[in-house]
Amino acid sequence: MKYLLLLTLAFTTRLYTQGNQEYSPRVVEFMNILEEYAQNLNYLPQPDEFYLADEELNNLIKKMYVAIEEDPEGYYNYLAVRYQEYGRAYKEGKINENKPSINNILGLINQKIANKYSKKYHAIITTPYFLRVVIIENTPSVYITKEENYYDQITVTGKVEEIIKGENRFSDGETISFMYLKSTTCSRKYDIGKS
Repeated sequence: MKYLLLLTLAFTTRLYTQGNQEYSPRVVEFMNILEEYAQNLNYLPQPDEFYLADEELNNLIKKMYVAIEEDPEGYYNYLAVRYQEYGRAYKEGKINENKPSINNILGLINQKIANKYSKKYHAIITTPYFLRVVIIENTPSVYITKEENYYDQITVTGKVEEIIKGENRFSDGETISFMYLKSTTCSRKYDIGKS
């Protein structure tokens, strides 16, 4: 039985910022739309007060999908940088606490997508890579936190068999690895030789 291995690598890219990163045109285009929404609102609306026509929501979904597909690291890093800038400006009293940030606007849009279509549909849109991978090796190790807590960790190594989403980042036949902690809710068993 074949399994589709869903790699959600976005979380790894959110852990650092890229400084003077040049973002892809699609990321810039989508973020400019979010900026415009944020600038046009004087307060953060409740989700049911944030109205988007169906055509408008579908257009945003397409732009979001393309931006994440084209430059997932840039997409998530742009949001991280703007979040930090918003936080600094708020602490310095340069912005009104009720003024929404682009992250607030994105949260409202994400909620609209999940409510109109489903949370699974939203996950498909925002997951940067979908790959079918043949598992080559499972390697146990120990992950040590800054606080010197120890956790059992598994490193899974595989060969990319099929790229469903993520052609800009991965190649057929490429060897990749990902890690997970055994203590997480990941109950998935990755069998060697299976995809």
